[in-house]
Amino acid sequence: MSRKWLLYNVESISNAEEINVVKSCIFTGVFVKSGDCYTAYAEELPGAVTQGRTLEEAQENLIEAIELVLEANRELSEKELAESGLSGIEVTRKELAIAR
Repeated sequence: MSRKWLLYNVESISNAEEINVVKSCIFTGVFVKSGDCYTAYAEELPGAVTQGRTLEEAQENLIEAIELVLEANRELSEKELAESGLSGIEVTRKELAIAR
């Protein structure tokens, strides 16, 4: 299956409502029932894995796991940049959004 992706520079969007839509992310949650509980993971985000006794609990836990992975990745990136000793090298951070 061929996927076409659009890349947006968030700074170029002027409408606040459009910014909120573009900044939201959609992930595919996969839920596998095994015995009395569910294991869940996000296909697009390695490390976002959890479980729950019910499908609803697994879904709530997966949302939290996704939030934690994204937050941890951001903090790790900021720490690595700060500790890298990249003095004299220009580093630019931009918010980008993709849509298909």
